Amino acid sequence: MLPDITGRQQSMNWLAANTSNDASTCLALGLSHQVVEDDCYSCALRWAEKVAGHQASSITRTRKLLNTVIEGLSQRLETERENFVSQVQTGQALEGIDSFPRRKEHV
Repeated sequence: MLPDITGRQQSMNWLAANTSNDASTCLALGLSHQVVEDDCYSCALRWAEKVAGHQASSITRTRKLLNTVIEGLSQRLETERENFVSQVQTGQALEGIDSFPRRKEHV
């Protein structure tokens, strides 16, 4: 997985030299999505609550897409399009789309 994120050359450099990196370097390279200086538990709990607030089928589809190896950009885009179209046709998605213009927070 490391070569997929940082590239083969950077991965080989790290692994061959047994290099350690600080948090800001890992964040810059996409190996983490956030650096937390203190209260990691509260930060993790907020993230989990945010994810739990999403539709379960949406999370399931996203995980499936991320775990599927698809060769070729056009096939990857088509697979994502198919999943998106399927997801936005669910009852909960249609309700959300319908209620969006009435939400005050998007203004």
